[in-house]
Amino acid sequence: MVAKTKLESRVKVVGKPRPMTDANLAAFEKLVGAPLPPSYRAFMTTFGPGKLAGYFLLRGSAARRSGMSLSQLVELYRDNLDMYVDQVGQKARLKRLVPFADTVGGDILGFDRGAVVMVPGSGKALVRLADSFEAFVADVAVTKRFGEIVGDPDYEADATFAPM
Repeated sequence: MVAKTKLESRVKVVGKPRPMTDANLAAFEKLVGAPLPPSYRAFMTTFGPGKLAGYFLLRGSAARRSGMSLSQLVELYRDNLDMYVDQVGQKARLKRLVPFADTVGGDILGFDRGAVVMVPGSGKALVRLADSFEAFVADVAVTKRFGEIVGDPDYEADATFAPM
């Protein structure tokens, strides 16, 4: 699981965390019909929603300053599912994807059997970012690894987490 000390060793938390409750996460699991990875649950009950690395918008149970809640993100994803299928194929995989974040670039991040997968807003192929949420946070999001994975040599890793 992502422990507070591990996150803080990788990123600087800028602002006061607004943790989600177990009840919030249970309601989200009911909405999507799937359990959330333990490391994601631990992160969200410790830190809550926010902007990770200046690029990834981890959504919470209420819109607040983040502009969109988790349930609104799921609704947006489901409303556009046919478009994503037309663009990238892999209908079965896209249908089981559990959205949990989006990016400032318009991409959707979701869990596919625990792995973190990105649905590019540009309509390219699905991108597997990490085998787990913990690996996504520690080894991809706040490092240059994200730029390497998506083919963006200009990606500048920003090792911050700003609670929203």
